[in-house]
Amino acid sequence: MSENKRAFNSSLSVDQTQVFIALVVALHAAVLAVRLSVALYRS
Repeated sequence: MSENKRAFNSSLSVDQTQVFIALVVALHAAVLAVRLSVALYRS
């Protein structure tokens, strides 16, 4: 139990750069999805 708790805590402590990269990737994917849905809607 204590080992799982420690691993969970270590996985929570991510760098700010990793959080920023994840946000940029998620935003890029959202923009691509919106553009794709708009293109499919107009065709």
